[in-house]
Amino acid sequence: NNEIYYGSNNMAGEIGHMIIDNQGEKCRCGRRGCLETKISQKAIIKYIADNCSIKIDKNGKNKELDLEKVFTDLKSSCQQEILNNISFNLALSVANVIALYDPCKIILHGKPFEYPDFLESLKTNFNKIIPEIDLQNFIIASKLNAGYISGISLAVERLFYDFGGKVIKE
Repeated sequence: NNEIYYGSNNMAGEIGHMIIDNQGEKCRCGRRGCLETKISQKAIIKYIADNCSIKIDKNGKNKELDLEKVFTDLKSSCQQEILNNISFNLALSVANVIALYDPCKIILHGKPFEYPDFLESLKTNFNKIIPEIDLQNFIIASKLNAGYISGISLAVERLFYDFGGKVIKE
């Protein structure tokens, strides 16, 4: 019907709250094992700290460990294994979304997708899960600035779907 689907509780498309580990950590949404608990910045740093002998403070921070270093400075096999697990969990979740919606393209947005090694790991894992899809131009990283995505999408929806592309002057 040419409208963004929000769902009955405005939660449609929230793949971050897709449950991928029913015994996993509790998510801020109240459920256990949401994708967000596995692949958010906080989760990645905590997981590396817990499994790679790196200390973090009670707020989940370490001065020497930030997301950029995690994705660009893979010194240990431990870090590499963790990032592979993260890319596998994300690939599995995206594969489930594809099974539901059958899109012609997947556009990924966020800091991790700016790192070619992580994007390649994601595509490799994705290809293991759904080998019949040609990934050449199917999965791409967005070039848009992070802060503008939501606002732009809502403005475009209002302009084109609510007003038919006409600017309404009040």
